[in-house]
Amino acid sequence: MGYYTDYTITVGNFEDEAQREAFLRCDKTADKFYIGDPELCQCFATFWMGDCKWYNWQEDLLEVSELWPTLNFEVHGSGEETGDVWRAQIKNGKSEIVKASLVFAPFTKQLFN
Repeated sequence: MGYYTDYTITVGNFEDEAQREAFLRCDKTADKFYIGDPELCQCFATFWMGDCKWYNWQEDLLEVSELWPTLNFEVHGSGEETGDVWRAQIKNGKSEIVKASLVFAPFTKQLFN
């Protein structure tokens, strides 16, 4: 059992390609979250971790962010329960999490008079 969440982690603000490659090869980074085949560009790397149980994601990424204090980490999460959608930003040991709010647009037709 347990609770499953899909995570998309984007790491950005690399000084150059060499720093990005050092980040990807770092054992301490790899120990915290699975680094498979990320989507890469010169400025960022995006990782997708689908349908997993990662209860300590915030603590793990805070620790990694302290190892790489100039990098920006953005995490998008979608849990298995309806409405459990959130995102977080993490940098240099600090984080902020915001939850999505579901808002219905007003009806455009007046069907009930």
